[in-house]
Amino acid sequence: KNFSLQDKKKKELGKLIRELRESREMSLRSLAEAIGLPPSNLSYVEQGVNPPSGDAYLKIVENLNPDVRIHKKLDKLYMEIRNLPPPDICELLLKNPEIIEKIRKENF
Repeated sequence: KNFSLQDKKKKELGKLIRELRESREMSLRSLAEAIGLPPSNLSYVEQGVNPPSGDAYLKIVENLNPDVRIHKKLDKLYMEIRNLPPPDICELLLKNPEIIEKIRKENF
């Protein structure tokens, strides 16, 4: 893995989350409380030290309610960092296994 690229993406995701939170005039403490994280953990996410867990990511997106363009950007960064689809998409796939079969048939 290229750690410097990973670090850059974590910083970009954190910065985007912080900017979105600030644009909503929400304090770090209030968002942390809303998503069930200690403020220090959210601070590490915003600084790009640690990426959010799937659960935290989902709650961040739900609470900050980004527009479609920003949501796509957040999702892309999350996927590149975690190497996983966003949690809401994972949930959808688990509930609809036929989607996975269709993707595999069409792409593999």
